[in-house]
Amino acid sequence: MKTNSSPATRRWLNLVTLSALRARATYTARNWGTTDRDREMPFPCDLYVRGPHTHSYRAIDIQAPAEVVFPWLCQLHIAPYSYDWIDNYCRKSPPRLIRGADQVKVGQRWFLKIFELVEFEPGRQLTLHIGRARWFWGPDVGATYLLVPYDLNSCRLIVNVVTYAKPGIIGALRRELYPWGELVMMQKQLLTFKRLSEKHFRSRAEGARVAGATTSSAVAQDNGTLVVSPSSLRPAKG
Repeated sequence: MKTNSSPATRRWLNLVTLSALRARATYTARNWGTTDRDREMPFPCDLYVRGPHTHSYRAIDIQAPAEVVFPWLCQLHIAPYSYDWIDNYCRKSPPRLIRGADQVKVGQRWFLKIFELVEFEPGRQLTLHIGRARWFWGPDVGATYLLVPYDLNSCRLIVNVVTYAKPGIIGALRRELYPWGELVMMQKQLLTFKRLSEKHFRSRAEGARVAGATTSSAVAQDNGTLVVSPSSLRPAKG
């Protein structure tokens, strides 16, 4: 059944539909992978950026404990772990942990020397800040990488990127476009950390299992235990 709607009504419906789609897309760009509970958590980066604030949240579940993931986050001062051909001059981000890279300290320059490490809590969070303007990041940007344990074998990585909501047309355009570019790079980064952390944890667990089996065998030998195969118990022929 056809409806006889006027051109003005159709234009209004199209406008409402486009507005709803735009709102949904913007929400996704600013809140990829997160829940209301994630976004309500306290993030130290909010304390280092002047208001008013604009937030972008990202989150991902990782099947590895927080203490395994944290050293990988520390390597952000070595490489970005995103699209290396874009933000690392085509140099490959290290696929393994670098000895001593987790010995971080406040004041270090991170992520292509753009951000400064302003605070951290081992196994829990890293907070970065940039105070001066950059061509992409703009002035006054902070980010907190927060690890929330689920259990002994898994955790959730939540990232809050907070920026100064600069007034004016330039500020409005930046607030509109920035989350999309940042989402593309951050999504790749978090997926990379997930893959590397889970691989490292599986490898460590397998190593512990093999070491445990070797230790059990050694203990048995020390106790004088003789392991006899069934074939040796068969009577000799003839």
